[in-house]
Amino acid sequence: MWADDEPIMPLWAWAIIHSVAGFRLIWFGRYKIFEKVITVLIGIMFLAVVSKEVKPEFRKME
Repeated sequence: MWADDEPIMPLWAWAIIHSVAGFRLIWFGRYKIFEKVITVLIGIMFLAVVSKEVKPEFRKME
């Protein structure tokens, strides 16, 4: 995607950003919102994996 495939930011910068974001979630009590979003994303991932595995079976039945 990028011309030389180098990361936009170094790893330490991403670590700081995610640490601050995590701290803010806990400090301001927004962790419940984060849990709900993650639950929805895991559900979508589960459906995607299951549908990918079930779909070839339907082709074999035809």
